[in-house]
Amino acid sequence: GGFALETTEKVWRAMEAMWDGALPVHTHRLLQLCLVMTGRYAEWAAAWLTYLSKPPSSDPHKDPKDPSPDASGASGRAEEELKFTACLAKDAKELSARVRGGLAETVTKSLGANGVPPPGEPLMTAIGPSSDSLLTLVPSATSHIVTAVCSRCCEPLAAIRAITSQYRMTNKPSPSKPSLYVAAVVAPIKAAASSSGCLALIDPQTRLECLSDTSHRLALRMSELVEELFANVRKLTQTLRRLNK
Repeated sequence: GGFALETTEKVWRAMEAMWDGALPVHTHRLLQLCLVMTGRYAEWAAAWLTYLSKPPSSDPHKDPKDPSPDASGASGRAEEELKFTACLAKDAKELSARVRGGLAETVTKSLGANGVPPPGEPLMTAIGPSSDSLLTLVPSATSHIVTAVCSRCCEPLAAIRAITSQYRMTNKPSPSKPSLYVAAVVAPIKAAASSSGCLALIDPQTRLECLSDTSHRLALRMSELVEELFANVRKLTQTLRRLNK
């Protein structure tokens, strides 16, 4: 696949252009330069991920009583940031594969033109750290996406605490279908996994891992709230029993 970000595309094209018509005697210098460029790209991407992971700061000049339409704007920016993060994850994986594959092949051909046998393991030892530094970006990026989606899912879960009040002393029949809040809980996951969502921008395997991690975190949070609800019901039952004695 291609790159999602123009910056990544330019970095790879620049590395390709360096080898166009290069003399075999310059192979080691060009390889060093390519590895430096890879390292700088990894630093740039890591800096972006660090920035995006920080909670948004409020505007100190904004009147707290001003009902301005910042919510929709902030929501739109948050969605764009998630898509950018997904693009970083996709590109880091793709660039790592090209460094290990395409760059290694180019170096081998250049050395061969100078009568040097294929370097094999030594070349991969030289390229490996740069390639691995790109792959370390992927878990950071996907963790940011999962945390953001999970946060959106967990907001409607607060409705669990109100379930008992909806049925206590009302003579309502037991529910026969999921509560209304359930649809709101899974909506962010569906949106992220849709064709226009942030997860559509990454490869299927990473997408599946993100969905699995999100579902796991969400299930844990729901379990905590349900346990809390049951504990409150037990306390209330014990209190009522003592009062009825």
